[in-house]
Amino acid sequence: MTIENTLISKIGSWLRALSMYNLDDAQRYQKEISEMIHHIHVSKQAATYYDLVHFKHQFVAGQMMHQPIAQHSMKLKEATFETNNILNYLYNFNEGMIATSMENYLCALKHFKEAEKHIIHVNNYEQAEFYIRIANVFYRLDQNITALSYINQAYDIVKGSKDHMRLQMNCLIMKAGIYSELGYYEKSNTYTSYAQQLANKEPYHRSLVHYAKANNEYRHGHFEKALKSYTRAHSDSHQKKTMIRIKSKYHIANTHFKLGMNDRGHELLDEVESSIAKEALQLNEYSAKCLISRGLHAQIKVDLTLIDQGLAILQENNLHGEFSEVCNDLSKHFRDREDFENAYRYLHLSNEASGGKHVIGGD
Repeated sequence: MTIENTLISKIGSWLRALSMYNLDDAQRYQKEISEMIHHIHVSKQAATYYDLVHFKHQFVAGQMMHQPIAQHSMKLKEATFETNNILNYLYNFNEGMIATSMENYLCALKHFKEAEKHIIHVNNYEQAEFYIRIANVFYRLDQNITALSYINQAYDIVKGSKDHMRLQMNCLIMKAGIYSELGYYEKSNTYTSYAQQLANKEPYHRSLVHYAKANNEYRHGHFEKALKSYTRAHSDSHQKKTMIRIKSKYHIANTHFKLGMNDRGHELLDEVESSIAKEALQLNEYSAKCLISRGLHAQIKVDLTLIDQGLAILQENNLHGEFSEVCNDLSKHFRDREDFENAYRYLHLSNEASGGKHVIGGD
């Protein structure tokens, strides 16, 4: 968990203590957080969250009651009501963000749906960011149609705004991913092309565009093109400390396996697993995929135990879309080698995972 996520989590605990009128705990959190916030750089959103909880603390603790309330009581009530609504939004939005970073997507969705109840209390562009975040969670839960609905809402808000180019790029990149998974190769490439036009001066988003393009090429069997795009995503010097570096390196390894370059694939896989362990990253998806790749491309013969261990991790973490896609890839692998028993087994698992029974987040 990042330092800012730790701070946000502590602010959430502070808010819960205030909501329960537990002033002893609230004062303890206030002191701890106030000391912490002065020693780190925080985002505008985290700073606003802190200011609003601090306002609520003053109100609950009676620190504002020494003012001449009679003439200001109505304004104070209105301010408190508005603050509570924004706090409910920010608390659940931030908890959803933390859960997303931990790959706990069902927990994230629970908080985002609660935040959505208070979304009218934030401005349009903050609403757009919310729609992007919840779309990403639905996307990770293999709810592509719902994800597309939210991302379209976000894009309708930010398109044409020169001040929100990054949000536009996020929308276009996610649209590319969704359409790729739905089988629309050309449409996915169209959206990555739009995003690429905006990303020329944004190294991080440029790497995301290459990554999305590579995923589309890989899904449709264009492995050499995929390898080039994954390599471009990984080689950007600005990405040395981002998740994209590790994710793209895994895909480079896996694509080497697809192209029959197993020795290089194993070397890269070693580097990926070493990075995940060394940096203590919460990357359940890629830890699982490393196991699956090791099992599938073992030196002597396929190790089904390792494959199934990796698939179990994906299931345990409700990564339905990844589970379905990996199983489909496994089925193709075994079919090409005329191992029809395992080809059928993994095709059946893929169809079960994507067969519509995981309808999540409906009201």
